Amino acid sequence: MDNLSQKKLNEILKKEVLALTDGEIQFLKARQSYLTATQADFYAKVLKSKPQTPPAQPNLGKSRSYRAMQTQAKELGLSFIGVTREELERSIDTAVGPK
Repeated sequence: MDNLSQKKLNEILKKEVLALTDGEIQFLKARQSYLTATQADFYAKVLKSKPQTPPAQPNLGKSRSYRAMQTQAKELGLSFIGVTREELERSIDTAVGPK
């Protein structure tokens, strides 16, 4: 690891778990292999955590036909056979992301 990264890691390791920013957590996760067993145990909560995804927002004011959604799902590489309209709509909205 280069000196700049080592200095940044040392600064992060001086902080409490709850004081870490999202960027510091990502930095720590990327350099997990450099941690001692004690450090890994101390920061285990943030190292194992998955980013929270916001709940899917309802598709207000937009009406899409089921066939159009099937076509879009196919283009996105999503499974669209045997799913309800709501499941299909949620899958597409999740894959496309916020606008």
